[in-house]
Amino acid sequence: MLDKFIEPTINRKIIITEAIYTNPGINLERLAKLTSINLQSTRRLLKELLNDSQLSLTKQNKQYYIDPEQDLVAYHTNLYQQSPFLTFLYFVLTNHNQNVSVTNISFVLNRSVSSVYETRRFTQQVLKHFDLTIHKNMVTGNELNQRLLISLLITKYHFDAAESDASTQFNNNLLTQLTREQFQTNELLPENNRFLLNLINIGFKRSKYSHNLPNLALINHFQQTQFMHRVKNVINNYRQQIHLSSSLNSHDYQYFTYVFFHCLPIYLF
Repeated sequence: MLDKFIEPTINRKIIITEAIYTNPGINLERLAKLTSINLQSTRRLLKELLNDSQLSLTKQNKQYYIDPEQDLVAYHTNLYQQSPFLTFLYFVLTNHNQNVSVTNISFVLNRSVSSVYETRRFTQQVLKHFDLTIHKNMVTGNELNQRLLISLLITKYHFDAAESDASTQFNNNLLTQLTREQFQTNELLPENNRFLLNLINIGFKRSKYSHNLPNLALINHFQQTQFMHRVKNVINNYRQQIHLSSSLNSHDYQYFTYVFFHCLPIYLF
């Protein structure tokens, strides 16, 4: 979803390292063909990667290898943290202070003011694709789309969850167990579980809520009462087992219903 907006150099390094890791001994020409990156760019990026102390990349007889013990996820996480776009997007999505200036952001992100302004302009263009905008260095617009983007940044790009609190740490195994019991399915994939986990996590933590959720009326075409009852059971059991005492209103349950509606396999309906 956000891959096409990430800086090309970062994206290409991720593609190249994945290709080498899964194809040990690959040469330059085959690597360029496999990744669809032109030969000159591939050669330049390989030179940079060979000089990267955090990557165990070696070249032997014109063939490239990455140590099988290399934690590639951790390396890719480090690359994502270097993305001016992703770091700025995460900052403004999780910022609740209207008084934060671009100068403040430049100190937080350790970048020049001019660079932050440039990234801000680019991010504004990207957010239009999600019907969102930036006002006073805070993202405004559809609340669900904000939560989806934050969850995506946490799940796929490994940014830390905002407003982490030891008392509200969520357990993936517990979520899986409850959803399987209520929805009688074993088809929830681990990646879907993590994304669902973060959506629920953010749903509990974010205070504002908007009724303007796109396609919410779609739920009415299915067994709304039964489905909403199942969602309510999952959420109530979840809150009880992680010792959350805060109360939820009907609008909160509506948000969780929408999340489950889009994350669970369609055949459940």
